[in-house]
Amino acid sequence: MTGMIDDAIQVSDGADPRRADDALHQVSAAAALLEQAKGVLIFRYSIGAGTAYAQIRHWAEEAGVAIETVAHALVYDICQGDA
Repeated sequence: MTGMIDDAIQVSDGADPRRADDALHQVSAAAALLEQAKGVLIFRYSIGAGTAYAQIRHWAEEAGVAIETVAHALVYDICQGDA
């Protein structure tokens, strides 16, 4: 699962509808998290959405982690603090 809409579509082809719903929910949640992380960077650094996405992607590649991991770190670990 890469967190892309194609994942949800692939799962839904001939699969259990509940599994397809779960996959679509995961993709939607990942997309929302990425948008929030982009918003953090846009707000903090007054940059565009494309630049924010490129920076998140760069950090993910540099760290060898998924984009969703970087987005989660930005939104929850840095901005909201650890609970």
